[in-house]
Amino acid sequence: MSILQRPNFWPQLKMLKRHLEPLAIAANVTQSDFSRLDTVLITLVNLYWQYLDPVLDGAVCTAILASLEKRWAKTDQSVFILAVILNPYIRASAFSNTSPYRTFDKLWELVDITYIRFYGLHPNTEFQVAFSHYIRGTGDWNDEKMGLAVLQAAADREGKPVNLIELWRERHQQSHRNGIAGFVALAMRIVSIVPNTAATERLFSKFGIIHTKLRNRLHPDKVRKQVVVRVDTMLKFPASSSSSSSNKRKFSSTE
Repeated sequence: MSILQRPNFWPQLKMLKRHLEPLAIAANVTQSDFSRLDTVLITLVNLYWQYLDPVLDGAVCTAILASLEKRWAKTDQSVFILAVILNPYIRASAFSNTSPYRTFDKLWELVDITYIRFYGLHPNTEFQVAFSHYIRGTGDWNDEKMGLAVLQAAADREGKPVNLIELWRERHQQSHRNGIAGFVALAMRIVSIVPNTAATERLFSKFGIIHTKLRNRLHPDKVRKQVVVRVDTMLKFPASSSSSSSNKRKFSSTE
């Protein structure tokens, strides 16, 4: 009790919360089943700006910022940046007006390098024209023709983020060696990259729940089928499959 009665205990605890809360939120976001490369990059940028706050402890902020810069230096930066660009709800708007990633030439350089890495050839003129229209939100790539508002409304009703893979898949063509089809194939490949192993770890956990010491003679194929049914049921009926959803911890400024 003596510790709690110290006059500086609660202010220090509040300051500790201000230091740790952004990291906890970032961990939840990046470990989500719906996390994508663009989500990770935007979360890292948000963390960077939060720890530039002069009100926070200087030594702590310096260490966190150094860690963020070290991690960013080791990432495949072009793919992460293109992941943000290929989110049609963001495109180039996430970058400042003075950023080189606001210019078509710089973005096209990233596309060219990445497409060669993935498919072994340069994107052609048709690809370039389609990408140019996409960046500017014109022609067949404006918000209305891509159905962004409709998809967002449907996702809001379901309480889920928009499935960007399905959005791009609607424009997918069988032949994707180049041109518009190549652009769509590149977008699908990047937005479908999974940046964490959280879903895989949860699957292994479900395997362990089913294949116990008392049920150790279950064939692996039967275990897999039971997990598939369970996961599919949880996706189709999330309310009935999780009775403890109301008890999940929520981070907010009112806590």
